[in-house]
Amino acid sequence: MNDSTADRYDGQWRGFAAYCGARGVSALPASTATVVTFVGHLWRSGRVVAASLKPIMAAIRKRHVAAGFSNPCDDEGVREAKAGFCRAGLDLRPVHKLRRLPLPAAVAWRLADLASRSPPARRRHLTAVVMQFWWMRRAGDITRLTLGDVDPRVDGSTHYKVPRHKTEVATGLLARSLPRDPGPHLDLPHVLLARLVIELRAAGRAPSARLFTSCAPPTASAVVTGWLRDGLRRLGVTPPVGTCYSSHSLKSGGATAANAVGVNRGAIAALSATTEVTLAANYISALCIPSVFDRYFFARLLPR
Repeated sequence: MNDSTADRYDGQWRGFAAYCGARGVSALPASTATVVTFVGHLWRSGRVVAASLKPIMAAIRKRHVAAGFSNPCDDEGVREAKAGFCRAGLDLRPVHKLRRLPLPAAVAWRLADLASRSPPARRRHLTAVVMQFWWMRRAGDITRLTLGDVDPRVDGSTHYKVPRHKTEVATGLLARSLPRDPGPHLDLPHVLLARLVIELRAAGRAPSARLFTSCAPPTASAVVTGWLRDGLRRLGVTPPVGTCYSSHSLKSGGATAANAVGVNRGAIAALSATTEVTLAANYISALCIPSVFDRYFFARLLPR
């Protein structure tokens, strides 16, 4: 521990000790109840924000451990008090910008399942949401798709064409393919796309017909975000306090899930039209807990 960190912890410990002394309770060792009431005191004082609780609790923990006592902060009551502090702080203090989270693959799979059971219009919208996650593309790439751009084949493979991005040398469409899923489960993303294509062809739609929407490119992100949030609301899924899910969450969620299952970063970059450096900085979350649903989407990209 460097000197500045030690000084900061020492100051935070002195604040806790002064609080205990003024109330005639023991600071070392402190009881869990004392720590809980101290958290409440910090909230009522209005001088401490939720982010400051972590180093304050760390100072109390370190002083107890160094003295050979158990950590009074390691208790469900303290964790609940800290969570309440955070929730209350966000409710009462303005949040200028919510942090966008990658959508977990488990939630994306639930959205795919919801789509399979939904009326045609909602199924079409949720299929677009699932495609953006699966293909790790921008919302504008998905909303611009035409019927002629996609080819979900009977062998289980999926072929599609998406726009090149302005950062690429060439212009026009870029062909991409995903092999069939090797698992025994129903390949929901492929099935949803194939179902939509069959329905549109049966309705006599031309290959140039837009697949999901005729919205203008500048509105694509807002449109897909609206479809995503409608699906999440129907599933009862809400993001943690201070965060949100948006169309950006779909591309970042897909890239995060592909990375979690072990897909090569170069392959993720090629599919998502994003450099590996940008993926690491803006899209892939190292905090993701891997799940079987990552494999449902991306095991097809692993070596066989």
